[in-house]
Amino acid sequence: IWLLSDKAVRLLMKHSYTEDGKVMKAYDLYAEFGLALGKNPRITDSELNQLSVAILPLPGGEFYHYGTSRELISSTLAVQNLVRDQRAIMQRKVKPHPAMFVQNAVLHQKLTAENSELWIENSYIGENWTLRGQQIITGVPENNWNLSLPEGVCVDVVPVGEANWAARPYGFNDLFKGALSDVSTLFMGKPILTWAMERGITLGGNEDIQNAP
Repeated sequence: IWLLSDKAVRLLMKHSYTEDGKVMKAYDLYAEFGLALGKNPRITDSELNQLSVAILPLPGGEFYHYGTSRELISSTLAVQNLVRDQRAIMQRKVKPHPAMFVQNAVLHQKLTAENSELWIENSYIGENWTLRGQQIITGVPENNWNLSLPEGVCVDVVPVGEANWAARPYGFNDLFKGALSDVSTLFMGKPILTWAMERGITLGGNEDIQNAP
């Protein structure tokens, strides 16, 4: 956990922009900002080197990684399993599988053990939905959609303007990084070039998937 002073936040913002302060640039908290801190900084920076630093180890602390969709499920499951007495977990119904989490959602579906590795948050799941496993569903507004989600397909819905919505599908195992030309760069669970070719979309160059139009 990083706790930054107002001065440190201002310097972090300053280093995240070009010298004229108009264009954002890539600036890494760990590989750049962090290496300029401490009594023996590895990066020389007159402003950052002057910041004071204190490190507080947490006795008995544990680390749970939340870097991927799968880890969202597995790490939350690990935290849940720290509670041995299941009566201490407040829930209205017994979950048919431990690796499913429903938070702040309206769910008109009966979940089964086949819905393992499922995360539903801030969403409305109607009677005409068909859910499967390895799915993350977030931000879905109230609806009467007739929707069948294949195994491993996730969806995030975001508002656009005052009255519209955009649904953003992605694959459960997508990493959201990698060059377009790399067959290991996935979108919707398959190489991004394969996915695009199936839809008559031309993707050129070797840019990262995050920068693809």
